[in-house]
Order: sequence, then structure tokens, then C-alpha cells
Amino acid sequence: MSGGGNWRESLPSKNRVFTLLAFSVMFAAVFGDVMLIAFSILPQWRLWEDLASEVAALERQVQAAGDSQSSAADLLRDQIAGAQAELNEAAEVFLSDAQATAALDNLYEYAAQSHVEIVGVAGQAVAESSPVYDVRSYRVVLEGELSDLVEFVSRIDEAKYSSFVITNLIIVESVSGDGLTMDITLYTSPYSSGAAAQVDVSPSTDYQADYLEELNQKLAVAWATENWEEAAQTGMQLLAIDSSNSEAVAQTYYALVNYGAELLRQGNTAGAVDQFKLALDLRPDGIEAASAIELALATPVPTLSVQQQLARDLDIAWAVHDWEQCVSLTEQILALDPGNAQYTDKLYSAHVNYGYALIAAGNLTGAKNQFTLALEIKPDGGEAALGLQSLASDL
Repeated sequence: MSGGGNWRESLPSKNRVFTLLAFSVMFAAVFGDVMLIAFSILPQWRLWEDLASEVAALERQVQAAGDSQSSAADLLRDQIAGAQAELNEAAEVFLSDAQATAALDNLYEYAAQSHVEIVGVAGQAVAESSPVYDVRSYRVVLEGELSDLVEFVSRIDEAKYSSFVITNLIIVESVSGDGLTMDITLYTSPYSSGAAAQVDVSPSTDYQADYLEELNQKLAVAWATENWEEAAQTGMQLLAIDSSNSEAVAQTYYALVNYGAELLRQGNTAGAVDQFKLALDLRPDGIEAASAIELALATPVPTLSVQQQLARDLDIAWAVHDWEQCVSLTEQILALDPGNAQYTDKLYSAHVNYGYALIAAGNLTGAKNQFTLALEIKPDGGEAALGLQSLASDL
């Protein structure tokens, strides 16, 4: 019995049992919550954090890509703007079509103001071409007194443009009057705004400086070799551009006097007198030229042979660019002196020049015939071949 009583005493009381049960229920609830958090909420939270991190990374990438594209677009826009500015600046070097037309028209006004006459303006073939600019070349021929021809050249206001280029300026003297020949090349562009009129290119531009230097060297060589005809013509070209060159004035004066003396010894009195008069135009007080004129006029004029007369007539026709007459006279000379290399070359050149003159006049068939005749004389003649190519492109 005593053993049974002890057993009951060892059992917890009723209140104690309820307390333990309450704690057990609370523990179970807490444990359940912990397990719910550990196995359900925490994984989802970590997943959300990972996804949020990936989204943020993607957003940064998208933002970076957008910034990069924006920068690239800005850079591209800047490059386009820069290229357009460079194109506009480069195009200002060229004349517009309207300016080129006006420049040619102005030549006639300058001629009238200088009391000289333009006897021909012929277009010439050019090998240079580009999709962004156009090259036009013309040969201009004038007649008048030497001083007036020089004045005409000085009046060409368009010469200050770098896109208006004067080359091959030659003054030829003859019995009927002095003549001037020059080539004018115009560079035009459809992109030009016409602002080239505002470009003030001084005569000391690189091109003109190089051209003047070339003429000075050519004059020096002709003077050193006593090629008085070359020296006289080169000096006249030089002075037509730079009349203030006192050294060139002196050299040209004496070259004209010496060339006149050569012509006088050859029996060409009229040609000699022309040279002496040109020398006096440069130096009105030139004693040598004045004395030479008196001597020339006092010298009996020898009778010219038929060939000499033809040669003289050829020089006159050549000076005024009467190419049809040049062809005829040269053929007559070669009939008297077959195989003369000098006049064979002249006949080739006369055919070529006649061909280009016919192109300018719109007679393409006649021009083709002249170029063909020129190639029969000189099969490797590049000028005649270029003329035929020009005709082919026109046709």
C-alpha cells in the first residue's frame, strides 16, 4: 500500500499537466512557424532577392546600352554635322554655275573697256571630271594694241578666285595688229552656294606664285641660251600678269630688240619693226629700239620667195587662229618642201586646233574629220585622240 501511495504522489498535479500541455502547444506552434519560414518563406525570399538582383542588373545593362546608343547617336550626329561643315567649306572654293556664266560674259565687258576685241571663245576638252565638281576650259583669242591687251588682262577681276585659272597666256605680234591668246579653266560645283564671290584670293596665292616662278625660270633659260623669240614671248606673258617686275621689263625689252635684229637679218623687215615697236611700248625712251626702227625702215625690203611668203601668211593666220587657212597654207608649204618636220608638226596642230574650233561651232562631223586627218599625220597624237574621245562622249 505504501508503494501505491508513493506512485500517486509522483504523478503531476492536474494544474501542472495543463501547464505542460499549454507549453507543448505553444512550442508546436512556434516550431511550425519556424519550419514554415525555413522551408517556405525563406526560399521564396531568397528567390525574390536573386530575381530582384538579376532585374537590377538587367536594368543597368539596358541603361548602359541606352546610354551607349545615345552617345553613339550623338557622336554620329556630330560627325555628320562636321562632315557637312567641311563639305560646305570645301564647296566654297568652287564657282556656282551662275558665277561661271557671268565670268565668261564679263570678259566681253572687260574687252570693251580695254578697247580690244574678242575674236573667239572655244571650248576645250578636259580629261578631269568628278561627281562633285565640274571643269570647264576655254581658249580665248583677242586682238588689239599691246597696251590695251595688257589692260584687258589686268581688268579680269575673277582672276582673284582660285577656281578661275588663267594659263598659256601668249601675246603674238603681227602686221595687222597684236593678238592675245589665253586658256581659262573654271571649276564649278553644284554644292557651291556662290559665296566664292566673297573669297579674296590675292595675286600672291600659291598657284600664281608658282606660275610666275615658272615664267621667270623659263625667261632666264631663254635669255641664257639667247633664244630671243622665246625670251620675248615669255617676258610678255610675265609682264601681262606682273607689270611691276622691273627686271622682267628690262629683259623683255632687250629680248624684243635682239629678236627684231634677228628678223631683220632674215629679211623680215615688217616683223622686225613690230618687235622694235613692242620694245618701245615697254620703254618709250629706249634708244636701241628707236635706232633699230630707223635702221629697219632704211633697209630695202628683199623680195620674198613663194615659200617665205606662205610662211609669213601662215604666221599671220596662226596668230588670229584662222585654222582653216592654216591647214591650207601649211599643205602648200609641204607641197614645196615635202618632209619638212617643222611644218609637218604644224599641219598636225592646225588640224587639231581646227577640230576643236569646229566642236565649239557645233560642227561635230567636220571636227571628227579634222581629228582623223591629224592622226593620219601623227598616229600617236594624244590631242587628236582626246578630241575623238570627246566627240564620242558627246554623240
